[in-house]
Amino acid sequence: MTPGAMDEHYMRLALSAAEQGKRLGEVAVGCVLVHQSGEVLAIGHNETNCSRNGTRHCEFVASEKVLCRANGPDLLRHSCLYVTLEPCIMCAAALQHLGVPEVVFGAANSRFGGCGGTFHVDKITAEGKGDSGCNAARPALRGFNSRGGILAEEAVKLLQDFYKSGNPNAPDVKRHRPLESDASAGEMEKEVVGTVELARKDAERSRIRSPHVLHFIDRHFSRHFGLVWTEERLNKERRNSQEIGTEILSPHLETFFAPAHGFQAEY
Repeated sequence: MTPGAMDEHYMRLALSAAEQGKRLGEVAVGCVLVHQSGEVLAIGHNETNCSRNGTRHCEFVASEKVLCRANGPDLLRHSCLYVTLEPCIMCAAALQHLGVPEVVFGAANSRFGGCGGTFHVDKITAEGKGDSGCNAARPALRGFNSRGGILAEEAVKLLQDFYKSGNPNAPDVKRHRPLESDASAGEMEKEVVGTVELARKDAERSRIRSPHVLHFIDRHFSRHFGLVWTEERLNKERRNSQEIGTEILSPHLETFFAPAHGFQAEY
């Protein structure tokens, strides 16, 4: 396998992990830790939302899995991290201390990136220090190699798909766009309100004579949008109307229920 093909192979594993995280409501970032021998040591995706822990980025999740192994620290020092988004400053610093020698990322992180996006944590070096008095021992920082752009467009697309529907776990004051479900509900509400107003006008012109209908519209349809239950109720109203020989539904309600929502109502 050529180096380019190998990069793409492992990045696709990371993209699959990101997709899995997205389905669970996590920001769509995933990674794979690969030993120099080619063995996949660990795969991880973000877990910050499910754990309510801001440090549970995918790099921490995958590294922790390796550290749980008997020779975990040594494995990390002989591994390469493939991650769909450039590690943030926090994660880049953690990779420094863990001694991971190489990071390959997909999309650049211009807001928080620690491998050149905002700051070059990967270039920092420092001598190690032994335990001296109140100062704990500190291992040497040797920096690590980093490069990006592998399947970057696919990585960006995953993030766009996640954020375009709104982050359900973001505080309202920090959410930049409405949740997709909220937006859909808003459109449905506008359609319902408009339909109910037209139905009222029909009723005022005596085109709806059943005593049940306006009560039904006000108390159930416009508040709860229980469409399955609504279909059953409509059929009941229709049967009532046939018994007393009156027209119960305005053309606007017929149009809203049957074509717009695919109802197969009985008559």
